[in-house]
Amino acid sequence: MNQPSSVHTSTTFDGDTGYRQKLIQGDTQFVDRLFPLFTSIFQKCKVSIWFTYLTIGFWGLQTLFISTWPMSRYWLESNSSAGFSKIYRYLNLIFLFVDTKDYAKGLYAKELVFIILNAISFVLVLTQLLYYNVHRRFINLLLGPIQLFDSITLIGIIPSSFAFGKLFLKGITSELEVLEVFAIVFAVINVIYEIVYHMMSLKLFSRTVALQNTPAMSFDPTISIYIMNTSALHAIVAFIISYFSDWAYLIILIVQIVAYAYYFSYSLNMVYLVIASNCVVSALMIACIIEDIYMIIAYASPKMPHGVPILFGIISFNVFVCVMFIVFKLKRKKISKLLKEYDHEQFEDINSYYDSLGILKNDKRTTMFLSVGFAEACPLFTDLSLFEYLLLREPSDQILIIMIQIINFFPGESRLLSRMTMMLMAKRSLTFEQRFLIYQVYKVKTLRQFSSSSDSQIKLNELKNMSRTIETITRSSLDNTNLKSSFFEALSIKAKRAHAIWREAMVDYPNNPKFCNEYCRYLVEAESNFPESLEIKNRENMIEMGKNYSFDFSFVSMVRVFPVYLKKEILDLKGNIKVKASNNRASSSSENSSNNSGSQGSGTFNSNDIDDEVLNSLGKATLSHYKPRLALHHALENKLPKPITCLIHALLIVVVIVIFFLLFLFFFNEVKLKDQTGSMAMLDAMSKARFYIAINDMEILLRYFVDRGNYSYYKPAIDSLNDNCDVNETMVNTSNDYLLQSAPNLKNAMIYFEDLIEEITILAITKGNVSSVAGSLMMEVHPIYTCADNGYPIYIVNDSISTMISIFFVEQAYILTKIHETIGNLLSTKQFCEMISNLRYFYWLAPQVFTDFCDFQIKEGDLLAKKFKIIMITVPLCTALVLFVPIIVLYIGIIRSLKKVTEILNSFDPKVRQDAKELMSVNIDNDDIKFSDINPSSNRSSLYIF
Repeated sequence: MNQPSSVHTSTTFDGDTGYRQKLIQGDTQFVDRLFPLFTSIFQKCKVSIWFTYLTIGFWGLQTLFISTWPMSRYWLESNSSAGFSKIYRYLNLIFLFVDTKDYAKGLYAKELVFIILNAISFVLVLTQLLYYNVHRRFINLLLGPIQLFDSITLIGIIPSSFAFGKLFLKGITSELEVLEVFAIVFAVINVIYEIVYHMMSLKLFSRTVALQNTPAMSFDPTISIYIMNTSALHAIVAFIISYFSDWAYLIILIVQIVAYAYYFSYSLNMVYLVIASNCVVSALMIACIIEDIYMIIAYASPKMPHGVPILFGIISFNVFVCVMFIVFKLKRKKISKLLKEYDHEQFEDINSYYDSLGILKNDKRTTMFLSVGFAEACPLFTDLSLFEYLLLREPSDQILIIMIQIINFFPGESRLLSRMTMMLMAKRSLTFEQRFLIYQVYKVKTLRQFSSSSDSQIKLNELKNMSRTIETITRSSLDNTNLKSSFFEALSIKAKRAHAIWREAMVDYPNNPKFCNEYCRYLVEAESNFPESLEIKNRENMIEMGKNYSFDFSFVSMVRVFPVYLKKEILDLKGNIKVKASNNRASSSSENSSNNSGSQGSGTFNSNDIDDEVLNSLGKATLSHYKPRLALHHALENKLPKPITCLIHALLIVVVIVIFFLLFLFFFNEVKLKDQTGSMAMLDAMSKARFYIAINDMEILLRYFVDRGNYSYYKPAIDSLNDNCDVNETMVNTSNDYLLQSAPNLKNAMIYFEDLIEEITILAITKGNVSSVAGSLMMEVHPIYTCADNGYPIYIVNDSISTMISIFFVEQAYILTKIHETIGNLLSTKQFCEMISNLRYFYWLAPQVFTDFCDFQIKEGDLLAKKFKIIMITVPLCTALVLFVPIIVLYIGIIRSLKKVTEILNSFDPKVRQDAKELMSVNIDNDDIKFSDINPSSNRSSLYIF
């Protein structure tokens, strides 16, 4: 017979109350400030199952691909076919390992993208924390992107680790390029941030009390963290160890095989609540082991078929997914059967039966029984006898925290939850995920409570002191004859924060009438917000009549993921376990249900439900002279000074003008710098055209000397030119036909000369007169020799340098047609004569063209520098005026309005002042509390403007 749940009912804690309060509030360490944010993310953001499966599947393929060791000599193009090498490069690119022609640029671009995404993630988290610190709530629109970045960090870990390892090895063996230096720095930052962020997300998600139907749903994220870190470490260390020897990476493969074998044995304990996730992880480990073994064999036999490891890895992964699905299905069915019932004749009690199952053999096995029992709603799990057995055997911290997390989903078992929570809180060496669970458990506990507790009383006292401070400061203004704007600003800051904290308290303690009563008083005495105070007063009355304003998101999330609890009627709609056995738990459960009745309440209160009769009754019971006060409130509700009403519109106009200035600067810089670089392009095109013309002339002359038999006189000079070139370059190839080599040079010369003419044409369209720029090139004032058919110059004509260059192109193209003929007799031809005759004059005139281009460049640069100097003065000045003048004018207007308020307060006579300091609430005592800081001041707005 199952043992009853005899649990201790006390809710007090004998340890350090201050430490306990810090645990409950999530304020023991700096990292605990993230608890409210992740609680809101897990509670409010629904994870896209398909997107999660997509990212996890992509990460799994990355892990499988890295097991093939992409940079092994086995994958060298010399060992594989051209087609497969191309496919393998595509795989590197798809899995973000980046194997492109410009490797440095590719790595830099990839790491830059990831560091930008990580920076956005960090800024979003920081923004949410700063916003919560002021408003005590989060921006719901930004919660989804923060959760989305968790998946992005997962797929970036292995590629960033791979980039760091590869570049680190290159930095040891040779010199890194500039882009590679940036890439390795970005990779280090990315790897650290992505691993820390994802590890933290996994640990916190495994301790959430708001379940989501995702593949990663688990009470033990250890194996996910192990695999993630192992694959990242493999990508880094394998590069470093290969520095010592080519075969050294085999050591990493052997170590990885041992690690993945351990992870596979770990996964057999079904750490995930979803069977498919257990199958995928187990199959992935087997596939990675197979890939590692294959790569060890491939090292000795690099000529083995290169398509086999990839195809075999994918096929083995899919096969073992199916195999492991059958294995886990049978194993889960077996455990469910073991937790269904036990033989009363064979075992004297339930504890003996649990001992025979070996549940406490290790934490992994205990976690497996708890996970399966929870997911399958097994009878021996739902009667809580398994929990009693584990508590009797003093479980480890790991098991205790899982038990707390699970039992939190059952609202009717609050006493058992309190008992286990106090056991955990008695320990001082709590990890941050354990503290996160305690923080959430107490959040849910306060949602479910109707009666007061010691924790709620402590919180209420804190809120009372805060409210009384605001009330005292507000009343002190009546006696202060020297009020300044800094006083009103400080009072506004304190009141705004107090209001945010009160709203948070109303969410955390939705069914506590004492909080409603105190909040109502604060709204009346501190803010004079009479309509909202009547709504809160009505809410207090409704709570006392039994209405529930809480929403038990924890219980709802559990039955949404595991509807079997409601389908089989294991739980009622209030979260109480329906136990038929007549034991002591029946009475305790009914007692708990009375305290937690209606845990699935109707939600928040709607002020429109108050009719006039109830409103009249509430007004009389809450406010003195409530009708004129309420009427005055509605009359003055939208009566704000014009500087305040115009503030938002002025800021919008300022933003538009500033954006206009920024766009103007951007497009101005874009156009002017493009023009400036355009004139540089003319210099570049002219110099390259002249260079290729000269090279072409030289190669024609060399072919001429070869055909004449005089080449030996010039060969030493050609060899000297080649010796002065880079090791991978030559000026001319002495082993090939010179005319054959001159054809590409002639083509390049034509292309660059065409680019030059195009640049001049564009400049003429935009500038108009370009005679100062292209005068030397276009003016027909330069002598050009023309020759007769016998190869002798006959007369000189005046023409332009551009015509001279065109003649060179024609004559050189004609000579190239003689490639299969001897050109030793070219000296007597018209074409050779005109080319040789004008060549020297061309070189003498070309510097004048460069001089014109340089003068134009200098002139345009000086003019552009003057424009930028003017812009540097006028734009900041105009921006400053646009930014400061409207804000300062409005600020002065607000100060004047506050002075008018001060004058009105100072005009009151003593009797009116004394009457104004009396309480406006009815049937409330005036606490005689003294506060030291009743005249605060703040100059924050002035600082913001500055």
